[in-house]
Amino acid sequence: MVLKRNPDVKIVSVCHLRYSENWIGEIYFGVTKLNSSVKKKLRPVSIKLSVVWHDIIHNPGRFLASVFVPLATMWTLIEISSYFLPISQLLQGIGPFLLLLLISLCIGVVQMIRPEEINIRVGTSQVVIKFGDLLAQEGFNVIPSNNYFYFAASPLANSLDVQLARQIFQADFDRYKEVGWLVDELLEAKGRSYPIGTTLPVVFGEGKYLIVASSMMDDPSGLPYMDMHILWDALKGLWAKARELCEGHPVNVPLLGTGRAGIGIREVDLIRIIIISLQHEQQRVSPTVRIVIHPDKYADIDLGQLKKEYRWL
Repeated sequence: MVLKRNPDVKIVSVCHLRYSENWIGEIYFGVTKLNSSVKKKLRPVSIKLSVVWHDIIHNPGRFLASVFVPLATMWTLIEISSYFLPISQLLQGIGPFLLLLLISLCIGVVQMIRPEEINIRVGTSQVVIKFGDLLAQEGFNVIPSNNYFYFAASPLANSLDVQLARQIFQADFDRYKEVGWLVDELLEAKGRSYPIGTTLPVVFGEGKYLIVASSMMDDPSGLPYMDMHILWDALKGLWAKARELCEGHPVNVPLLGTGRAGIGIREVDLIRIIIISLQHEQQRVSPTVRIVIHPDKYADIDLGQLKKEYRWL
């Protein structure tokens, strides 16, 4: 088919660009954008498959057990049924056996897939541990900050404070660059240091946020840092304010201690610390507490194994 040049002809591509002298480049741009979008959507699937393969290689005993149990179950059911139904002749030979083995292998692989969300009971609260976007959750979203509540000190484009500022200011994001915008809005004095665990409520539209001082800075221009004592005090102050303000709404907590002021321990241990801090609370913080983990940490945290640790709670 020959494409004739016609000013009225439109080439349908991802970007719906009009035909012109560089139409090949425009089509290539559209296909490239589509390819990038597809790769972005398929990336979580590829990560899960690589994690499944990693778990099979490094834990073959668990995989073989996941395969053997359904295989033995189906074999036993067939043997029992053969006494009552004339199916013994149909299921003899290598073909039926390979079919059963293939089904068992598929079941084993599915069982090796790590869960993306688990639920455990801590006292009278339901604790949900999941991978996802913290700011997309329903309820009160916890945003970590420092003892000066000085958000502009964080240069990380994907940090929670920057994401929150983008949601609040949107097109007028330059306002975020003003020093101490949060201090001006919510606190009495600029440049004042507040105790670790101080928690500020912020309501913007339908969004509800609890901004907690969870790291230390020696001065507003310094670098934030954290240790176990700081983390524990931050959690205690957060739970006290959440109990006072949330009124039954879910509380969504990120993994405190994994940002720039990282505490330097494994993410799964940070989850355990958050759970332990909830266990030490004498009164219920909220009916539902969500621990929301960034999806990039999927390969580092096995929620299935964590679920087994707390199955007796």
